[in-house]
Order: sequence, then structure tokens, then C-alpha cells
Amino acid sequence: VNALAPMELTGKLIRHGLTTYTTTDKATITSNSSPLFIVLAVSSWLGSITTKSFAGHYGYSGSKALLNMCIKGLSLEFARNKNGTAVALNPGWMISDITMNTNYHHNKTIVVKTSGGEYTTQQVATQIYTMIQDVAYIKAMNGKFVNVMDRTTHPW
Repeated sequence: VNALAPMELTGKLIRHGLTTYTTTDKATITSNSSPLFIVLAVSSWLGSITTKSFAGHYGYSGSKALLNMCIKGLSLEFARNKNGTAVALNPGWMISDITMNTNYHHNKTIVVKTSGGEYTTQQVATQIYTMIQDVAYIKAMNGKFVNVMDRTTHPW
């Protein structure tokens, strides 16, 4: 669900030209007179192999690591064909029913999050929307794993 379904959907959308992006002023973003495909995948810091520092969450972490690998591969295709950008997004610790009163590991320390997250879905969605309005930035992030809230790159 976290990796294969999004990539299958992405492939179908690209084949039918349905991932082109239109800016708020209704101009379609193009690259060499062809539509520019923009693929943003919601990943997780738990999908980072580089920062993996504790055991557990194998299914979720593994599926997000696979998603990251797929996005990286897609970004290489886009770079070769000069027709798109693919970016993995780390939304951060979000407030949701799932995260309420749960524990997570950070730098080998168990942290109890009684508040259930740091960011609301509205905050994250607003940041993503703002990010994709900056076309030069989103094109430059092709093949990167980006922290949504501060736009820093996250280790793969």
C-alpha cells in the first residue's frame, strides 16, 4: 500500500499524461515544450535507511524505504528524459488518531508523545502547496527526500 500502489498509479497517470502540473495562474509547467511531470510521494523519516537507529516497525519502515527507492529511480528517469521531477516528502510527526498517545524512537531514545504529533494535516498540506508553487525549487529537488516543514533534505 505504501509503495507499490502509489508507483502503479503514477505509472498509469504518466502514460495518460495526467500528472502535469498547472500553476495557480493556469499556466502548465513545461520542459522543452513538453509537460513537466511532478510526482510527490508522502514518505516518512522511518523509511530512511541512513538514519535507522532502532529495531521494529519493519513493515512500515520497509514499505517507506521501498517508496523512497522507487522515487529515486523515477527521478533518474525524469532527469534522463528532462521531463519531470520526483520528490519524496517527509511530513514530520503528524497529529492524527494513529499518533495519539504513542511512543516513537528518536536518536535511540524512546520519546512519549502524549500530544500525538507536532504538525496538523492542515499545516503540512499548506507547506506542500507552498512548496509546489515554487517551480524552480521543486524542479531542483528532483531525486531528493525533503522535510516538508523546513525544506531541508533528509538522508536516504
